[in-house]
Amino acid sequence: MAATAQSSMSARYGDLVVTLPGNGSVESRNTFRGIEATVNNREVLITENSVIIDGTEGVLVSGDGETIYRTGELADLIARTDAGDAVAQLNLAVRDLNGEGVAAAACAAALYRLAAEQGLPEPQSTHAYLLYNGGGVDNDDAAAMRRARLAAEQDNAIAMRLVGLGHYRGAGPRDPDTTAYP
Repeated sequence: MAATAQSSMSARYGDLVVTLPGNGSVESRNTFRGIEATVNNREVLITENSVIIDGTEGVLVSGDGETIYRTGELADLIARTDAGDAVAQLNLAVRDLNGEGVAAAACAAALYRLAAEQGLPEPQSTHAYLLYNGGGVDNDDAAAMRRARLAAEQDNAIAMRLVGLGHYRGAGPRDPDTTAYP
């Protein structure tokens, strides 16, 4: 099994330090344009007021824990989420739950809830699952059952199983002659 070395290159402009991590080679050189670097065969130019990356992965510049500049696919996803786009909320929630974004279950649960409230069955069923299991939210079987039913009514197979789980846990109707849920 081959091992790759973690390497990085840092450039300083006054109080600003830009560090570019890479797995493999990192080369840099001072030029009249600024510091030119090659990180894993990607060209990077660092100047006093910009970081330019040859590619589409994006860049995040922060200082003292505050975001100064962000661009790329994740930033676009965050902007669409902030604008209320249910699909973007779902996609960012998936990334957060998988540790690719904020990596906090509570943030993911909140995004799933926002997307679920807009009627999408996938986030409805996932939010129900999180409610059943206390994933980033307090355990609430009754709320999970209501959310799962909404998705199950849209033919979401996972939600149908979650409705069955709700019945098993006693979150279904108390009277077998009614369909009213708590």
